[in-house]
Amino acid sequence: MTPPKRLVASLVLAAGLVAACGAGGGDSTAQRSDKRTSATVSTSARPANDKPTAITDPCDLLTVDEVASASGFKVGQPSGSSALAFCNYPFPGGDHVQVRFNGEPDAADTFQSNRSVGTGARSVDVGDQAFFIDRNGAADIDVLQGKTLVVVTLFYNGHPSLRAKAPQLLAPLAKAAAGRVG
Repeated sequence: MTPPKRLVASLVLAAGLVAACGAGGGDSTAQRSDKRTSATVSTSARPANDKPTAITDPCDLLTVDEVASASGFKVGQPSGSSALAFCNYPFPGGDHVQVRFNGEPDAADTFQSNRSVGTGARSVDVGDQAFFIDRNGAADIDVLQGKTLVVVTLFYNGHPSLRAKAPQLLAPLAKAAAGRVG
């Protein structure tokens, strides 16, 4: 990974961690509530064929109901940053699911770089261009959907028992999110 790509990856991860901790600066859901329609914050599942033509808000990639169903936790309102292309779905204990995407021309390179950092285990439930990474305190599935990289991460520090369930928890979420950018 070249230094600029490392910097971008580090900034995205840092932004996600800052948002997870509740620090200000991003355009949180509460701050954006006047701009969002009821369809945008809907907690009900979207039809499988509901694919936006251009994703501009990462909080459109998953619903609260999808994250709650996969995690087994009550999930709070999602918040994130359109500019940094991430959205957090919090649940009790300080943990959360985060979805982010990269539609930049280097998305395929970033996907390959991410694969080399982690275990690189293919996530067959999601597709051939998907793999699972488990890190200390977080696990994610990276999916290359066309020219867009979608990463769905589970931060599980407050619920260590989720570590063993991470691949099964993340697979349907990664598949749903990737399907909405395709």
